[in-house]
Amino acid sequence: MINFDDLTFNRAAAHQILEKVEGLETATILESDSMLQLNNKVIETMKERLKKAASQNSKSFELEVEDTLESSFYGITKRMKNSGDDDFLSKSADIARILAEAQKSSNIPGGWLIVVEATTPIGSYVYIALKAEMHEALRFESSNIEYLNDVFLSPTQKLYKAGIIYERNSEELEYPHSHYGCMLLDNQFRIDSKPAEYFYKDFLGFSVENNPKIQSKRFYEATENFIMNSIDSLDQKNTMLDALHAEFQIESEEETLEIDPLIFVSQNFEDTDVLNSYAADVANYLPQSISPDDTLIRGKLDWRKINFPNKVKITGPVKTFDLDIQIVDSLNELQSLDFQHPNFTIVKILGRPFQNM
Repeated sequence: MINFDDLTFNRAAAHQILEKVEGLETATILESDSMLQLNNKVIETMKERLKKAASQNSKSFELEVEDTLESSFYGITKRMKNSGDDDFLSKSADIARILAEAQKSSNIPGGWLIVVEATTPIGSYVYIALKAEMHEALRFESSNIEYLNDVFLSPTQKLYKAGIIYERNSEELEYPHSHYGCMLLDNQFRIDSKPAEYFYKDFLGFSVENNPKIQSKRFYEATENFIMNSIDSLDQKNTMLDALHAEFQIESEEETLEIDPLIFVSQNFEDTDVLNSYAADVANYLPQSISPDDTLIRGKLDWRKINFPNKVKITGPVKTFDLDIQIVDSLNELQSLDFQHPNFTIVKILGRPFQNM
């Protein structure tokens, strides 16, 4: 993990990313011809904003380097060490081109790519590639961003993504992970979405395959969707959802649980056809082992929701949902209700739970 307060910012460069326009396959860059001038105020502001972003669990992700080609973000930053300023500036432009080439949609905004070289107190290198989207507060004069701290201090300060590669020494991991760690910071990331693939994968060359937060979210949402679409009985749906929730109920920090999607399905799905369908359509696209992390699905675990046709929803806390809400499925249940009881309300809703209309 990186302590941003302890970093020494050695140098930086910025290049403008021009969003994709009609007639071009990707975005393009406007290359700068001089280094950024970093004063103490700018450096401290950048450190503070990066530290704050890294502390937000739902917007900070420890990933792994996947693309190790010489032409990748990883490959270029490896060659930046001990290079002269002209070479650093040229290589930072190469990194900006990778980002531009990753932006194949005109819906992805342009902005600035800021590449920072920093070192830790023991001399390990850290490289930060920060994309700041365009806004009026960002000024550009004489190939320098005049007020770089505007990226972080303006009303749109959250409109940035950052990829970080840092040197480390871990004997427990295989190369390159033993020597290089990486992070994704995404202030635009929403819990109901997923990290932008064009940025973390196509540009940075990082992999989310072993990130517990992201894989837990993938497992939960894919399994939840499968249960909703493949199980007919409402009671069985609720039983399956309870089993899914239980996968993330860790009793203590010392308990080391791993989720195996195939074991989950074999323990909870009785119908052979349903089991085989889940194995082929869901488990086949998930890691074999997932460390449960509820950071990105906490709201789903704390609240239960029943969807009806026409966008009607019933939502309540999981802990009291079954006590507070009852689906009446038979005439006997209906006749047993006391319509004069002051503590409940009877509501008629068009459609059946989770029915598509």
